[in-house]
Amino acid sequence: MPITVEARRDFVQGIVPLSFWMADKLARGGEAFALALTNKTPVYRLTTLYDGKRHPSDGTFSDPKWNPLVAEFEAIRTRSAGDAYEKACTERCWPLLEGRIASDAAEWPALKDWPFGFWRYDLHAQDPAGATAELHLANPFAPESPFKDVSTRVRELARLLADATARCPELKQVRCGSWLNSFAPFLAFFPEAYARSAQPRPLVYSKGWWGQFIDRAGNFHKRNGEQLRATGRFPFESLTCACGAGDLKKHLKEKFGLENGDALAAVGRANGGSA
Repeated sequence: MPITVEARRDFVQGIVPLSFWMADKLARGGEAFALALTNKTPVYRLTTLYDGKRHPSDGTFSDPKWNPLVAEFEAIRTRSAGDAYEKACTERCWPLLEGRIASDAAEWPALKDWPFGFWRYDLHAQDPAGATAELHLANPFAPESPFKDVSTRVRELARLLADATARCPELKQVRCGSWLNSFAPFLAFFPEAYARSAQPRPLVYSKGWWGQFIDRAGNFHKRNGEQLRATGRFPFESLTCACGAGDLKKHLKEKFGLENGDALAAVGRANGGSA
């Protein structure tokens, strides 16, 4: 079910000041403030200026309505600091943030749109590393944690793997980029080779980094936010990990007792075997 508007507002009220804090930290480390705020925090995509298509990490990105606002934020930063700077910048863009809260709450991932529950995938048949199922993650079970029911998450992953293999018999690997690759309960779904393959990901605006500040109900994750401010480090590093599709099948069978063929039959009953 969708999260509540109140939960989404709580998230925005927490993540936006934290984002301004991060942009300031990066700027004090030598990065351009405008690029740090726009490309490495989620603020722009939380405003009504974001059209859902043009992402600020694009090197050619420019928004004539956003650019003057960033200049205002920089001016505020030069004359104030700390809480005053964060509060003034947040208040300046609040009308643009408030205008998106209800629609973002309504667009929270719904189980009907996620046939594999916690998981989705894109199939990259021509990936340089071989045919790859690229995993994407969401919590359509809010306000419950997706880790509350591990056995169901395992079955969902097995169905996904079966579906991807049916679509692409030459499937070679499964890959995912997320902060969850630094979270032990998530790594338990995969063979040890998956964690050993970890590669760091550059900081960008996406949920692959900033999703760790959303709690299970869609609110701002205050503890993680406080830890970032206290240490200057994200509680969970965003990593890219991968493992062989056959290794994952073996892991699901040996650790959880799941057979890929049984999972494929379940996919057929549920949705015709299509992702």
